[in-house]
Amino acid sequence: MATLILTSVGTALGGPLGGVLGGFVGQAIDQSLFGPPLRQGPRLGDLSVQTSSYGTAIPKIFGTMRIAGTVVWATDLKEEQSVQGAGKNGDYVAYTYSVSLAVALSSRPATSVGRIWADGKLLRGAAGDFKVGTVFRFYPGSEDQPVDPLIGSIETLARTPAYRGLALAVFEDLQLADYGNRIPVITFELVADAAPVEVATVLGDVTGGAVAAASGRLLGGFAAHGRSMADAIANLADLYDVRLRDSDGVLREAAGAVTALEAAELDCTLDGGNARKSMIERDREDVGQLPRSLSVTYYDASRDYQSGLARASNGGAGRQELQVELPASLAATVAKPLAQALLARRWIGRDRIRMALSPERIALAPGDIVQPAGIDGNWLVTRVTNDGLVATIEARRVAGGAGSAAADAGRATAGVDRPIAATRLALFELPGPPLGTGSGFEVMVAAASNGGFAPVAVDLAIGAFAVGAVAVRRKSVIGTARTVLAVGSSLVADQVSSVEVDLIDPAMVLLNADANALAMGANLALVGSELVQFARALLMAPARYRLSGLWRGRRGSEWAVPGHAVGEGFVLLDPAAQVAVPINAAYLGGSLAATPHGVADSATAPTRLTPAGLSRAPIMPAHVAADRAAGLTVRWQPRNAGWWPWTDQSGNEADPTTSFAVRVTAGAATVTATSTASPCVLSPTDVVALGAGPWTVAVSAVAAGGPSHPALIIV
Repeated sequence: MATLILTSVGTALGGPLGGVLGGFVGQAIDQSLFGPPLRQGPRLGDLSVQTSSYGTAIPKIFGTMRIAGTVVWATDLKEEQSVQGAGKNGDYVAYTYSVSLAVALSSRPATSVGRIWADGKLLRGAAGDFKVGTVFRFYPGSEDQPVDPLIGSIETLARTPAYRGLALAVFEDLQLADYGNRIPVITFELVADAAPVEVATVLGDVTGGAVAAASGRLLGGFAAHGRSMADAIANLADLYDVRLRDSDGVLREAAGAVTALEAAELDCTLDGGNARKSMIERDREDVGQLPRSLSVTYYDASRDYQSGLARASNGGAGRQELQVELPASLAATVAKPLAQALLARRWIGRDRIRMALSPERIALAPGDIVQPAGIDGNWLVTRVTNDGLVATIEARRVAGGAGSAAADAGRATAGVDRPIAATRLALFELPGPPLGTGSGFEVMVAAASNGGFAPVAVDLAIGAFAVGAVAVRRKSVIGTARTVLAVGSSLVADQVSSVEVDLIDPAMVLLNADANALAMGANLALVGSELVQFARALLMAPARYRLSGLWRGRRGSEWAVPGHAVGEGFVLLDPAAQVAVPINAAYLGGSLAATPHGVADSATAPTRLTPAGLSRAPIMPAHVAADRAAGLTVRWQPRNAGWWPWTDQSGNEADPTTSFAVRVTAGAATVTATSTASPCVLSPTDVVALGAGPWTVAVSAVAAGGPSHPALIIV
């Protein structure tokens, strides 16, 4: 089921233009808009709260702004389930949810959408990459834009609006796992105009051309919204000191010229009588009605459009603390002078005069600036009353300019924007016991990327047969060997050999470890098929390390010590990052293919491995020795999976179900024997076919999971 939400998509500011302008034109400009007292305009929080209620007005966006918008259409949550492996108690059913929705962003056409946040985290980066799976479409609000195909297919074309005139964002199958399987609060970096927008453009567009301000003042962005047009632009006009004059029905910004009033022009009475009185009446607003500080809140693009606050203070006089909310994108270095200038104008504007002028000045109108003789400063005409041949002028003092102070927006705690890259997988087997279910065979899956990483689903199959599916939620450290790791002893620390590895991501880090840390299992890595631990990791170049101080053949992997090559895989083992996938014994020897289904994996090829059942195979014996004094006596130290430390004097007892195969070769001659325990004795008659030697002795442990790799000596 889907829901269509009706919205007010015509003029988003409410009220007919003529009715609003009635407060502007005529003989007086509405001082409640362009002068004191300050009007309560739209709140900044209005842009960060996503709505979906009927009749919600859609703001007009200018420049670039961060906007939550209004959900105008949405489906119910879509549930999908899949059987996944690697659980402690076997396979389990995993549920995932997604939703499709459309969000109206602006009742004015826009150009594009930049970054997108969901619950404050980046959903779409600056490069246009999405951090979770979805299909995204943006409609700029043109008058010929088509119906969205998804909405039309669900609602039918006859019932689906094209939302023309509205900038619209549509998500198809937005994955919700990262947001608690609920619809997150989504905010958008909406680009309405590619360049900064002029204050004059905003005022002219919002008022339908009824206000013509001077050019030259720029905003990074602006959101015009509120109960009326006056609410939408009141604080903008106040902060930028837009002084308008009625000119043939259009409010034009005064050019700034000052009209000097000579003393002779003031030779009129204010009460219309014959008695001569003072030609000018002057008063001053009470200090208690004036602000001692004034704060401007705005959006700071350098801080991911978080709210910023610029505060100005006059030193303690006054009783009020005023706050002006400006839904605009500004720099701190711009907002601070605006706050200072507005506070100065409020205090300077406390001085008012009323004077009667001769008929020659009847053309003066609100918005003009005059300078009466004998009175300091410039004065803004706020009202003109014509009474016969006398023009009564009311004016307030205006500032000549305010200084500015340095301002710093501070630092924002912003999420890291690393484009999600294609997934790189590593498939490998580890000596047992199995880490997952505790029975059967298993293969380990590690995932990483050269960039941002998001949890990724991985399917495993052998041919057309599905083997399992897992979710890899953490990034592993993986790479390839740049040099060949030489043969070394597994009995002592290898202080001679080293290997250089290239990691797939320069952000990956390898660290040193001391002997105590190594003894606790630190820095255990798979190089090719050999498990090693390294004490030193020297950074040679970005993403390149030289590993040395090696402990070789860990966890019974001595058999792999001689088999290294350039380009073999490297994986730093991390139980929290790598996932075990159970494999049926019937699939051993087949070509196992692992395919990731991450956000950027549409073209990622499968990673392949031929599983040999290493996780259930017994561990090769240790300390093999042979004595040819009377035939051949072969001794060894058995090892159980999971008991990795051993010394010359002690090891661990073999599993009762484990037997041992002894194979002795000399040229083409071979002698074999089976024993349930060490030693195994071959008589002179048994080995006569071997000749004088030298003889190669191989001892393998044999269990239900198959034979171990052989331990070899030459005698």
